[in-house]
Amino acid sequence: NAYELYGEHRSMTNAYGANYVVSDYVTYTFSIEAGTVRDKINGDFDRRALTVGMRLADADTTAAARLEYRTDAGELSGSDRDAKTLLFVGNWSEKLSDSRRLIAALEASDTDGDGVVEGGHLVDLSFGYAVRPVENDRFNMLLRYRFFYDTYGQRIDGTDDLGPIQRSHVFSVDGIYAIDNTWEIGGKLGVRLSERADDADSAWVDNDAW
Repeated sequence: NAYELYGEHRSMTNAYGANYVVSDYVTYTFSIEAGTVRDKINGDFDRRALTVGMRLADADTTAAARLEYRTDAGELSGSDRDAKTLLFVGNWSEKLSDSRRLIAALEASDTDGDGVVEGGHLVDLSFGYAVRPVENDRFNMLLRYRFFYDTYGQRIDGTDDLGPIQRSHVFSVDGIYAIDNTWEIGGKLGVRLSERADDADSAWVDNDAW
């Protein structure tokens, strides 16, 4: 049982769950949550959530994933503020050698909103290749690709106005070299191939950057 007292939102949640350790390397999780959120600005609503997850860890591979289905039900000024949301979070790391590693992460959500709640999609996917030599770690490098797709429109500048929607491909390489015990020199090069729009009904425009 969790009761949140401070901040703009007040909430009370009952959670029930279990972890099932299949072996030294695999664990499954399951949980159910039910609660009420008191929101003076956007209206009170009841929330129900069902979550399943799995974690895998051995000498070379670490991976975790969690899937959640969540429903919100409430009213604001006589209008429904109901929403159904599906969320996924996952990460993976593979040890190629003592000095090299592959990494990946994914965050995704899909919201079907009714009334005052806006629907939308979010995908944040990244792949990386990391080099950190064990015998001589003076030079370290991370090469990464990221795909970002957002049709929610993030709220920015502390306002309630929705920001632009966007879809982006980001490539970056980041390296650092230790000259001696005191000095290090590092650099990063990145390119973003991106499009943005004010909302779903507006035309996409380029928004690239180096």
